[in-house]
Amino acid sequence: MNKFRVYDKREQQYVEEYAEAKGQFEVFIRPDGKLRCYEETADCVGVRELDPLRFIVEWFTGFCDSQGREIYINDVCMIQRPYSNRTDIHAVAAFHNGMLWFGRHDIDNGETWVFVDEIACSDVNVTGTIHDGEAS
Repeated sequence: MNKFRVYDKREQQYVEEYAEAKGQFEVFIRPDGKLRCYEETADCVGVRELDPLRFIVEWFTGFCDSQGREIYINDVCMIQRPYSNRTDIHAVAAFHNGMLWFGRHDIDNGETWVFVDEIACSDVNVTGTIHDGEAS
């Protein structure tokens, strides 16, 4: 089974954070790729399609950080480099060509990407997500 979480851009939080308050609310992905939810509240029971422009699916990478936290796409991570002369960097987890990379955008130097094989997950700590600070 593939594991994922879903970010709601309108509510500015992960669905899992408000799902319990809504009653029974589960998100799933159909084989055709459409995002759907099963809702069971006092008012209704049913399945409906979710707007892909509002909801962002973030897949579990299959890796955990040094604290045992699961790393998802769009997590912001601190990559520590204790055994090199490079400085520690904040980077965003992403998949590219079926592989996990950590990347960041440097204003002066363009994009910098670090392939996961070049670091150990024991050198990675999840510090947040790209959505942190979006709530007004």
